[in-house]
Amino acid sequence: MSINSIKTLLLVTPILLNYSCATILNQRDISIEIHSVQDSIKVLTENDSLVPTPVIIEVPRSDHDFKLTIKKDSTIKSVLLKNIVSPEFQWGNLLLVYLCPIGYIIDASSRSKIYGYNNSLLIDIDNKSNGYKNWIPNKSGQLFIKGSLPWFDFFSLDDDKNYKDYKAYMGLCAGFDLYYLKRTYISLYGGFTGISDIGFPVMDRFIIDTVNLATSISIQLTNNHDINLFSTNNIAFSIGYGFNYTRFHYKKVYGDTVNHDETILKDKYINSLGLSFDLTMVLWKGPYISLNILPSFYTFTKQPNGLPYLAHIDFGVKLPINKYTSTSITRIKYKPVYIE
Repeated sequence: MSINSIKTLLLVTPILLNYSCATILNQRDISIEIHSVQDSIKVLTENDSLVPTPVIIEVPRSDHDFKLTIKKDSTIKSVLLKNIVSPEFQWGNLLLVYLCPIGYIIDASSRSKIYGYNNSLLIDIDNKSNGYKNWIPNKSGQLFIKGSLPWFDFFSLDDDKNYKDYKAYMGLCAGFDLYYLKRTYISLYGGFTGISDIGFPVMDRFIIDTVNLATSISIQLTNNHDINLFSTNNIAFSIGYGFNYTRFHYKKVYGDTVNHDETILKDKYINSLGLSFDLTMVLWKGPYISLNILPSFYTFTKQPNGLPYLAHIDFGVKLPINKYTSTSITRIKYKPVYIE
């Protein structure tokens, strides 16, 4: 496979994977996972049967609220489940980047797909309010494997004359996330960034010009914390911090693709140690987008005009190698009575 074929594949893949997130990911029914603070809490179904928690109820998507009835001994309580706009619609289409407006338009044309309910509930029958809290699964001990395509890569490098900013595209990164606490994990992650100087590679591109190319190979070790912004497990945020080792490569090339000629005017490597910061949004427990910032604080070869840094935006997939126990709880169909 030629390098142009690889670049074209890297271009098409994230678009196909993330095209109109709510339309693709949101099914007609939504699964609501219900846990309770107390033991022996049961959910009352439409045929007056009682199902003990934890339980997953499947209800149709709707833009109406409905009440869920729970019972413990002689105590009966109604919990109001309010309709919300789907986080997949609000946030998922951001993964489209270039085609983001198209994704929102396509999703909005299917109203049944853009509405839903909070799908991760923790109910307290002794609480006087009719609300609920977000239930957070205990992921301690869970291991994830992840891979991504860094699409936007930003470099700031010393070219021996000036300290300049460069922009590049595409790459390939992979790594592991290991939860050692309920909401905290350590991440080992790295790979290549900046393998193309244009955002939309084409099979035949004619250039007669001098081009500055900035690429890198890096590895990061970070400590990360999950941040709960929504009462749902379909979308999650995390923030991380740590250290990195990065090998920068700066190359200045005079290229003549018409005559298949290339002259290297400058070829320079910079090895550095630095800090790592990342902000990640995971959608539907799999696809994610992350912003990674890697400023250097030490270079093995002195740079007279400043320290290099790297920043890249990744589009990837994060998958669990082992599951947490809630995946085996009872699942039932539930027919809600909507509140007009």
